[in-house]
Amino acid sequence: MKDIVCAIDIGTSRIKVALIDSEGKIETLSTEPVPGETQGDMAFYFDPEAYFLEICNLIRRTFEKSKEKNVIALCITNQRATIIPAGKDGYAVGPALSWQDTRCGTEVEKFMQIFDAKNFRKITGLPPSTLWSLGKILWLKEKEPHCFKSASKFVLLHDYILHRMGTEDFITDFSNASLTGLLDLQKLSWSDEILNVAGIKSSNLSNIIPAGTRTGMLNSNIAEKTGLKQGIPLITGGGDQQCATLGAGVIKKGQASLCLGTAAVLSCPVTSPIIDTERHLFCTCHVIPGFWVIEGIHNTFGSSISWSGNIAGITSQEEWKNITGNISLGEGKIFFLPFLDGIGSPDFDSLTKGAFLNLSLSHSRSDIIRSVMEGIVMELRRIIDEIDSYVKIRELIITGGYSGENIMNQFLADITGRPILLSRNMEDTLSGTGILAWKGLGIDIKERFTINEMECIYPSKSEYLENLYRLYCERVKIIRDMNRVDQREVN
Repeated sequence: MKDIVCAIDIGTSRIKVALIDSEGKIETLSTEPVPGETQGDMAFYFDPEAYFLEICNLIRRTFEKSKEKNVIALCITNQRATIIPAGKDGYAVGPALSWQDTRCGTEVEKFMQIFDAKNFRKITGLPPSTLWSLGKILWLKEKEPHCFKSASKFVLLHDYILHRMGTEDFITDFSNASLTGLLDLQKLSWSDEILNVAGIKSSNLSNIIPAGTRTGMLNSNIAEKTGLKQGIPLITGGGDQQCATLGAGVIKKGQASLCLGTAAVLSCPVTSPIIDTERHLFCTCHVIPGFWVIEGIHNTFGSSISWSGNIAGITSQEEWKNITGNISLGEGKIFFLPFLDGIGSPDFDSLTKGAFLNLSLSHSRSDIIRSVMEGIVMELRRIIDEIDSYVKIRELIITGGYSGENIMNQFLADITGRPILLSRNMEDTLSGTGILAWKGLGIDIKERFTINEMECIYPSKSEYLENLYRLYCERVKIIRDMNRVDQREVN
């Protein structure tokens, strides 16, 4: 019987549990959609206790179907920046506010009127945005004062689940902390300057320790719920994107990973913080000590695909391929601006929304679906071009749940004009989390961990595609300008 570790990935759309051996091989994997969420009018929140119960159930199912039973540690990765108000008893006193919840725009704007935005970027490595945890805490303070006052802690999903499993206090790691908008990126501590203006204390936040550190033991109650042994070590994990970058083996200068999930995140590891004072990109802590990650995010990459499929009544992968497989890039002449939850990088504009442009009665369902795929890929080109101005990307490695979409990957190669490397490991985030779990046990498996041979997709670059991309960028500017006019008229 060989030793294995349990890695848990709490994503935005799915929860995954894997049992991973000391060679980095995933022995057993289970996955389920996340429990119910509430969405609408920029709101996106859920019950963290429902997530906790689903995680326990999924661990038990994974453990029971595995031939290997000697689980010796547990580690968690999670969707980043989602915040949970927790009471003194360690339980949530209100719903978890997802990173996708953008209701806090007014609160963020008011905060930045007091706290200089350029100074904020300098301290945190982040542009002012509704994405980060800070804005959600400010929103609770302004809009849900009873919940705000009832909370003794504001913690991340990773911290909450670890605490429910057995850590004595709420613990986070530097990679997760760096997406809160509250961490001093260079001092690697909570920023007193930001906390003072926000009206919260460092004692209201989780303690920060490195990823891959033992932080407690699985308690008897959770052992009974999951089937795992009482007392196995609980290990700090990291943010899902940093873990995916680690799992994909992206570490050399000039490498970048593009994780295609609900959001699409471009991550480029660097050996010192890079602060973008123009607000286009952001910088976070890596799960690897001595490294940071310069990032760009497309808020609604996978969300746009799911949304358009639902609207069009697509019910199977085969139907999706049939609809999208016979049209050349740009043939439908429709522009889709994929801002269904505002713009992430490079503009960080939560107010501008999506649009279809150039629609006519001659367009079909297939044309519209294809334009969605084109739009989300052209938006990725905007983000890649921004990071390229800081760190020249020589190798772009694609990971994540949508990395198997061949049409999408060919679009991306053609639009960016560069080769795309596809990781054959569809679970890089879990693999990175497994590496951290073994690290917490004092075992470095990165040298043993086999990065699968990668498939390369070569581009077919043309002047036509460059013109198409130029027109797309012009239309993004037009709709943003229109939005600013609309906002002035409303105000």
